[in-house]
Amino acid sequence: MNYKKNINKLLSGRLITNLADSLFIMAVTWYFTINFDDATYLGILNFLLSLSGFMLLFFGPIVDKLSPKKMLMGLSLLQLFLVGVVIVSTRYDLVIPLYIFVTISTISSEITYPIESVVIVRTVPDDKIESVNATFYAAYKVVDLIFNGIGGFVIKYLGIIASLIISLFSFVTSFFVFRTIEDSEVASEQSEEGTENTGYLKDLLLGLQFLREPMFLKFYLPLVCMNFVYGAVYTVLPIIFKKYGSSGSVYYGLLLLFSGFGSVIGAKLVKKIPERFKIAHVLSVCLFVEASGWIVLQMFLDNLFVVYASITVSGIGLAAMNVFFISIFQKMPPKDMVARVDTLIQSIFCIFMMISSFIGSIVANRYEISNLLLVYGIVTVISGIYYSVDKSLLKIDRCKGIDWGKYVAKD
Repeated sequence: MNYKKNINKLLSGRLITNLADSLFIMAVTWYFTINFDDATYLGILNFLLSLSGFMLLFFGPIVDKLSPKKMLMGLSLLQLFLVGVVIVSTRYDLVIPLYIFVTISTISSEITYPIESVVIVRTVPDDKIESVNATFYAAYKVVDLIFNGIGGFVIKYLGIIASLIISLFSFVTSFFVFRTIEDSEVASEQSEEGTENTGYLKDLLLGLQFLREPMFLKFYLPLVCMNFVYGAVYTVLPIIFKKYGSSGSVYYGLLLLFSGFGSVIGAKLVKKIPERFKIAHVLSVCLFVEASGWIVLQMFLDNLFVVYASITVSGIGLAAMNVFFISIFQKMPPKDMVARVDTLIQSIFCIFMMISSFIGSIVANRYEISNLLLVYGIVTVISGIYYSVDKSLLKIDRCKGIDWGKYVAKD
């Protein structure tokens, strides 16, 4: 089986849908910004967008059961319909329907990520999964960089409706790209457990049960703690740049740009890391690199050169770490449980980030907000130390092509 053909088709379709989603969300956000003076409208929109990540947990059992190709095609058609309805809603200022259909659209977009994981796990050889994830991660970051550069101009010069129409035709294109995926190759990799006619609730509970697997807990609990602080940090980052006045948005945009550059480099470096290195040591180094960037950034906030260099370094460590964690969370569960575990983890991260974003807004009003950057750096260092000293994690003798059957009971 030539898995690369399917993976290239999947990546092409996902890049198109990501661009369509980004343009769609930016257009809707800008619609509320220019048409309503009350910030409450934007607040409701952001809450609904965040809630979509939490709702993902209910779709894991469905993704594990159905054909990935048919789901990707179906979601493209659903998005096509939803964007059409949103165009009508914005044209006639139908706010409530707009909120409803934007929320459904965002949930549909989120579902494509666990579907992607399912296709990768069922198609790609175990020793190539890290490399494939690195390619996807880098490609997404490159697309984000391009979109951040041109997205605003598209909306400014073409308008909101025209931008939504571009998004609509992008989903048409993604439908035909996903249609070329060889579904038989993807489906043939399911385990025998995947054919069992179990109920939805039982499937969901089995996913929750796997999260209690001791080895799995050792990997994702520190990550939950880091994400909790990370949400607060990214809430206050724009406020830090307010001191630059009207130029603050430009400097903040450059911060995101350099962070993206670092992420692309970090994802690319994953392919260069020899598999003989222990996963615990690799994760520790990634975390120490990321932490060093944030700590230096906090110490030299008044020096923009150091700030951008530091966030680039941080992005390198963060991206490499994310690629390895994505691969771990794909490969450790049974193949017929990948989507359930993926959606549950993402929902947990989403809940903690929603809470921490709220806490970050409180901190920004009462305390020195730059200290949050230092707190995140310290939490990241502690997590790195944890991974480097835990005896059971150190028993895993490589960082790629890990045979998780030696370390996790999958039945």
